[in-house]
Amino acid sequence: METGTKKVTFEVPKIEQVSQNNHTIFDYMQSAFVKVPNLYATFALN
Repeated sequence: METGTKKVTFEVPKIEQVSQNNHTIFDYMQSAFVKVPNLYATFALN
């Protein structure tokens, strides 16, 4: 039985892949959470 939903995949960026302005976000997340959660890392691409 199929539910009709699709699985969506997305690439989680590394700090080297985001803009210089978003490096600050990564640094803050790393200091607060030890690692950057995937969802927040993906937001840094925008």
